[in-house]
Amino acid sequence: MKRYPRFRILVAVLVLCAVAFGMALLFRVRSESVHKPAVSSKDVRDRFQNGPTPVPQAVVPEPALAREGVEFSDDRVTEVDLSGMERVDGMYYFRSPFEFAGTTTAFENQFAWRVRDGKGTVLAEGTGYASSSDMGVPGPFLIRGIFSIAPTAPTGTLDVFEASAKDGTPIHDVHVPVVLWK
Repeated sequence: MKRYPRFRILVAVLVLCAVAFGMALLFRVRSESVHKPAVSSKDVRDRFQNGPTPVPQAVVPEPALAREGVEFSDDRVTEVDLSGMERVDGMYYFRSPFEFAGTTTAFENQFAWRVRDGKGTVLAEGTGYASSSDMGVPGPFLIRGIFSIAPTAPTGTLDVFEASAKDGTPIHDVHVPVVLWK
């Protein structure tokens, strides 16, 4: 049986040429897509000459400028809107069932609330979630609840707060004085 060494060499050369051509084509396509500049040098030059683009900051209204019926925490992170409730002498009339709204920024958008009477008895409590678009952005919430027991005093407080991850103490808290109706 005769062997054709020239034929084998020719096939090997053709295979190597095909592989080399394929690799060159692959690298050319990759380099065009990977190394294509996202911005032109003119854009970069203009950015450095004009300075950095300002980042929008969250605007938190001052309590003096806030609308009637909105109470703020001392650090202005949490607000409670009781504008739909009857208010006499700076106190809101609160009865069961109740509803209140507001905005807050809390870890994982979760916060706590409670209604206490003047003697410190907890009448209702729970947790809520703010509908925030992103972390660190204040989000709105709406809470509906009922008293689990009848009030033992005519006045009390509505507390909205975030429990500290360190020791559970309330942070970003709002305490709103209320008149309790049975």
